[in-house]
Amino acid sequence: MIENKTIIPRDSKLVKLTFTRDSVGSATISKISREHNVDVNIMLANVDVVNADALGGIIASIEGNKEDIQDAINYLHASNVKVEVIHHA
Repeated sequence: MIENKTIIPRDSKLVKLTFTRDSVGSATISKISREHNVDVNIMLANVDVVNADALGGIIASIEGNKEDIQDAINYLHASNVKVEVIHHA
């Protein structure tokens, strides 16, 4: 049996991002990487179409210094993305 262990980098937060029709369709992940000086590593993603609306979620690691990570999370909230911190590294 093969074990799959995910290593969470230091100076990162593992987050669950939930997108709704108001937040799907924009380049949100690219924007937080560029504008908030963080790296985003998408570990799992699931997007479905319900009644012609794309809905979905992502599990991702956001890496950087604490202030930049918090700024990125604040931006996600302002962009109508629900953010749940799963793990602090």
